[in-house]
Amino acid sequence: MIAHIKRLWAAAPLATAAVFAASVLALFFVIRLSVAMLLWGNSDHHEKEIEAWMTPGFISHAFKVPREIILDAVDAPVPPPAGRMNLDEIADYRGVPVTTLLDAARSAVDGFHAARTDGTANDR
Repeated sequence: MIAHIKRLWAAAPLATAAVFAASVLALFFVIRLSVAMLLWGNSDHHEKEIEAWMTPGFISHAFKVPREIILDAVDAPVPPPAGRMNLDEIADYRGVPVTTLLDAARSAVDGFHAARTDGTANDR
């Protein structure tokens, strides 16, 4: 095997180096893809907490809840005066602690999913 590589290097050093570099790069991406697939299969990392940097739209998308439910829960201004506002900005705008909005958003998400489990919520 080593003799074969030496012969290839002697015949075409640039081509051999390019093939080696491409092989290393391909191996890197195969390892990266494998690790990502293993992590994706582990559902523990999918369970995220609602945080102050999240916007109501992001929360509704990430937790599969209708946007109106989150907007109502956090009493977000519609339309927002300064474009998209995260929960921290909405709390400042309303003059309430951000923990109040975090709790309200969590309750809305939990309530929506509990109602869906019971079969009382509509699919949207």
